[in-house]
Amino acid sequence: MGVQYFFSSTLKDIKADGTSVTLPVTLSTTWGTSNTFAWHPTDPGTYTLTVIARDSTCNTSFTKTLSYTLLSSALKGITSFNPSVPSGTTLANIPPAGVLFTTLISGSGTGVLYQYKIGKLVAGTYVYAPLTAFTSSNTYLFPPSAFTPLTAGTYSVTVTACDSTYNTSFSKTTLFVIK
Repeated sequence: MGVQYFFSSTLKDIKADGTSVTLPVTLSTTWGTSNTFAWHPTDPGTYTLTVIARDSTCNTSFTKTLSYTLLSSALKGITSFNPSVPSGTTLANIPPAGVLFTTLISGSGTGVLYQYKIGKLVAGTYVYAPLTAFTSSNTYLFPPSAFTPLTAGTYSVTVTACDSTYNTSFSKTTLFVIK
């Protein structure tokens, strides 16, 4: 029969006072011959993942236990992403300071990074160019000089907000028409 495997995971609940309680097994398998285990924890916390391998006679077994900490991402999404002037503005009416794009997020904003990109509709597809690298600013001032080489048309401005570890990200796009 060969080698058999058993997988299980538990979650330690860390309390506000710093103590922890190990909750009952949150996921386990039956003994089997597969040496892989699909594990997708979603709740933040410290998990213990244990695998036991035994021979077909169940006389010899080996156990390996690993701990993983899944951090909570405070970033829950982008609630709004708007320019400071309405879409449909003519090139002549771009304010002297430029067009300010502001991003608001849901969740707490600690450590959130933002990147802004602009896309121009070319042959039915938006071609994007980054306006910024990832930065901590939730605003991007599109200066009037940036509009100088642009022509009238529909532009797609996209913001990507992510947590400081780049593990959780959300994007939102707004179309901006220049007449």
